[in-house]
Amino acid sequence: MALDIGAASAQSAAADRETAAPGRVCVGTRGFGVACLAGGVWTRWTEARGALDSDFVYAIAACHGRIVVSTGRRLHEFDGERRRLTHWTPGSPARRIACDPTGGYWIIGGRTLAKWTGRTWLSHGIDEVLTAARADWIEGLAIERNGNLWVVAGKRIAARFDGTDWQLFRAGAGLPARWRVTGVHAGRDGSLWLTHDRGLARRHGRAWNNTAGPGSASVMTDGPDGALWLGYFGRITRYRNEFWTRFALAAPVKGLAADNRGRIWAATRYGLGVYDNGQWRWRRMADSALPSNDLAGVAVLGAGAGLPRPLSKPPGGLAFRLVRQGGGALANARVDICAAPPGRVLRSGRSPCHGRPLHRVSKTDATGRVSFGNLPPADYYPAVLPPEEELWLIGDSGRRTRVTAGQHSDIGSLYLRAVDNTGAAR
Repeated sequence: MALDIGAASAQSAAADRETAAPGRVCVGTRGFGVACLAGGVWTRWTEARGALDSDFVYAIAACHGRIVVSTGRRLHEFDGERRRLTHWTPGSPARRIACDPTGGYWIIGGRTLAKWTGRTWLSHGIDEVLTAARADWIEGLAIERNGNLWVVAGKRIAARFDGTDWQLFRAGAGLPARWRVTGVHAGRDGSLWLTHDRGLARRHGRAWNNTAGPGSASVMTDGPDGALWLGYFGRITRYRNEFWTRFALAAPVKGLAADNRGRIWAATRYGLGVYDNGQWRWRRMADSALPSNDLAGVAVLGAGAGLPRPLSKPPGGLAFRLVRQGGGALANARVDICAAPPGRVLRSGRSPCHGRPLHRVSKTDATGRVSFGNLPPADYYPAVLPPEEELWLIGDSGRRTRVTAGQHSDIGSLYLRAVDNTGAAR
């Protein structure tokens, strides 16, 4: 049953009249707004400049010639450089946005599933899906060309919604095996794909054709050549003509998108990449005007954009003092920093920064102070191993610390706490 939530604010008078927008690539950041690349120039959309109500971006998508940005409880639509629409979302913050080929777009967040029609929100119940999945939220969202909506939930359920009723797919009842389903994607050629722990499955009639391969992809896109691209915690893979190609990365992939020229754009937690002519090229804070390496997603309009030439920036430095929870200095402790969120906290000599970019190692002095020099501009994350202990610690709330080109920053005291050694950084 659909519930009409009501129209948007007075800013949203325009209906969904989209024309072909010029090429543009936009990335959402986790705390620094949106950065868009067009004509070789970066443009910023931020709270301070009045374009957004928050600089923390939950989701970003290209839809009907516009860039749609979720900053939590509000969505912003941009037509070129102009913000054409701002409106509240029903329920929880929108964490995924999917364009509906029949018009408008859908969002999910927590227990919220809703469609923006261009004039109003239509909210739909998802309790049937969440109850069957024994889950509290939807994990994946895709819209077929006929407007049918697909979601995955609880790693065990795929479900289709035709605007009126839900149809559930699970092991032995629509799915051929007990897969841990992680994502769903509707291809531009009308194909429908599920990702799971054993590979990839394509919908064929009323069945699923499974292809063994790298499992548990979290994001997907497809290019004009028919290749399917999948993003994981530390790699990207391409599936084309029954063959897999793997590309190793040093950080989680948060978004993938294809432009009309067939190039693939990747947003990661360590910068923006584009795959073109058989190779990846990257831009990060250290060599571009990108405001942050920690990206939440990427959206592409038309033919995308060309990457500007790399910039030359001087290195910076970072210093801080480590303090125990009780207030005493933490002397003679190993301190690692890296420019992407640390991995699993291990009870061993292997650092949580192992395999992460810009990994540096040092030790605290008798006062608990440690200093790092010659650091490329980036946001750095600390990991600490106290003397004669096996459990790695992280800074309070896993804080990231910015190193700016040409500046040596002293951030003062960093208070430590033990963290759960079973979870991975997100």
